Amino acid sequence: MINRNIKNKFLNKKTFSDQGFTFLEFILVVTLLGISSRLIIPSFITSLNKSRQKEASLIVNSLIKSTQSYYGVHSFLAKNIGQLSKFAKYQKCNAKDVEDLGRTACKDSLPTLVETNEVMFFSPSGNYKIDMDFSYPEKASAMFLVKANPNGGKFESEGSAVVGCFNSLNGVTIIKEFSGKKSEIGIQDYITCESAEEKKKEEEKKNRPATQPTPGSMWDQI
Repeated sequence: MINRNIKNKFLNKKTFSDQGFTFLEFILVVTLLGISSRLIIPSFITSLNKSRQKEASLIVNSLIKSTQSYYGVHSFLAKNIGQLSKFAKYQKCNAKDVEDLGRTACKDSLPTLVETNEVMFFSPSGNYKIDMDFSYPEKASAMFLVKANPNGGKFESEGSAVVGCFNSLNGVTIIKEFSGKKSEIGIQDYITCESAEEKKKEEEKKNRPATQPTPGSMWDQI
């Protein structure tokens, strides 16, 4: 009889899983989930944006290498992307609302070839807007400049750009991939490829005091 009561008591005893959560345990679980999401989601978005940046890096690197190859053959820079297409073919997303919607607009759109005289196009995925400058008249040496900026929706302000340049005079090439830091995400401008000597000369010009006009003669003042 005693053994039967003990057996029944053991069988009727609920396990922890059967008892469920107390209110305190429920609050603790929700809090832990909230903390975990705050840590995991931002890092996931950063990793996703960096993976999308690879497309921009490939395009910028290819454009720079094609420009170098063209200059090596002709001894002057290309005037348009049509001349660069002899070394590599470039495709774009030609969807209607790609500038506003980005990759959403390009999802069901087949990429087409970039036209000869275009200096701007959208990457096949629609994630990046590619701008090119085939000459830089403000500098003594001719340069090829390119920038790939994040495009469409939130990615325009959350994505990381890639910019590059090639200086035909000194051979300097710079390709910069911006990080996912808040100070570096979003739209970026061109960079230029001056050598250390050129930068030094520019700094000297900026720091040089302005020359005072020579006073005119008495006859000039009359």
